[in-house]
Amino acid sequence: MAFILRQMQDLRMRMPTVGMLWVDAMVQKSSPEAASIYYFATPYLPTFDTPSVKSFTDAYRAKFQRDPSKYSAIAYSSTMILAETANLGAPMR
Repeated sequence: MAFILRQMQDLRMRMPTVGMLWVDAMVQKSSPEAASIYYFATPYLPTFDTPSVKSFTDAYRAKFQRDPSKYSAIAYSSTMILAETANLGAPMR
């Protein structure tokens, strides 16, 4: 991925890029500017130290008395995306 981001930068392609990979140190070092417009999905881990993960994990544990699985997190994220879309008034397809 670092190579592709570097090529995009060399070609002055300044568009957001979406992927399913981690932005690791290699990407950051090879092209910090390109990495700044790289959006990526990561697998859910209850140990991620972010407010949204902590909030989701705590609420799930309180309701079900166990850690959520990655499938629970995916279902939750998908539902939240649909809810946000509906609240924006965007057409559903």
